[in-house]
Amino acid sequence: MPEDFYPGSLKSGTAIGATSVIAEGVFFKGNLLGDKNLVVEGKIEGRIDLRSADVIVRENGIVKANIVADKVTIEGKVYGDVTGMQQVSVGKNGAIYGNITSPRVSLEDGCTFQGKIDMDAKALSAVVATLKAVEKVVAQEDQPQAPVETLAEALGRAANE
Repeated sequence: MPEDFYPGSLKSGTAIGATSVIAEGVFFKGNLLGDKNLVVEGKIEGRIDLRSADVIVRENGIVKANIVADKVTIEGKVYGDVTGMQQVSVGKNGAIYGNITSPRVSLEDGCTFQGKIDMDAKALSAVVATLKAVEKVVAQEDQPQAPVETLAEALGRAANE
């Protein structure tokens, strides 16, 4: 394969293993869930939950979402809360407008950050517990619902018994 076959973000070797790329010029709206690495060079709006994977927002990437990942590297812009199970790093051109929760946080000189940082293990546990509760609710919403009996039907059934 020609050397320029792979997008620039994959050539750098920052993301190891299987990686999905939202390329520059691509806009994704919705929830991204999974266990593979993600590189954002385009725009994402919604929610990113990749707890066992890495998320990298490149310099031209714009994310309007809460991010939960194993390691998060921000070189672009993020509007939302960022949770790194292991680490959150913000590069000199990166910007986060939201809160950071992670046991390890690095903010490079020149980056933009507006929010609060929580490096307490209890806070991280609370975030994980909240995510698990949300997953349960979402799973229940996806289940087919039994038909709901109207008041008139219930009264009619009771009168016939």
